[in-house]
Amino acid sequence: GELNKLIKEGKIRYIGVSNFDKKVLEDACQQANIVSNQVQYSILERKIEKELVPFCKEKNISILSYGALGGGILTGKYSERPNFAKGDVRSFFYKYYKEPFWSRTKEVVELLKHIADKHKAPVAQAAVNWVTDHPEVASCLAGCRNLNQLDVNVGAPDWALSVEEVDAINAKYMEIFGKS
Repeated sequence: GELNKLIKEGKIRYIGVSNFDKKVLEDACQQANIVSNQVQYSILERKIEKELVPFCKEKNISILSYGALGGGILTGKYSERPNFAKGDVRSFFYKYYKEPFWSRTKEVVELLKHIADKHKAPVAQAAVNWVTDHPEVASCLAGCRNLNQLDVNVGAPDWALSVEEVDAINAKYMEIFGKS
């Protein structure tokens, strides 16, 4: 109600939410016109595909994805499993840095490297492009720790994955991880 009041007062234009699953988003839509939902979405993290993505598509709610690089694992920069400090988000938020997921994820990263090499592009761009290839995704929020990483991330829209490349990534994911 308060957010609707702020729209009427001209103080905000739109209402977006973060990390709402389908049920919570359905409830929110009963109260206000929700235009976006910021959620984790990547080649490795697909749980939103079953219920949330179709609901957002039906209701014309944009998805703002975060975690497209899987905390850096989908950049291809790790050849060996890193050990992060206890407080580092990658040590507890991203399961892909721990076994049995580490070994499986490496197979996905190898495919991304192969695809990125064909485009003479960084691996991170292939991961970002996979996310933005989905029409429900309005924006991909990709973190960076330095200017080089920023340049890589903003360069992703300079090329696109082919249908065959997207299919190959999805097939590799299904082969390794099964249904999301």
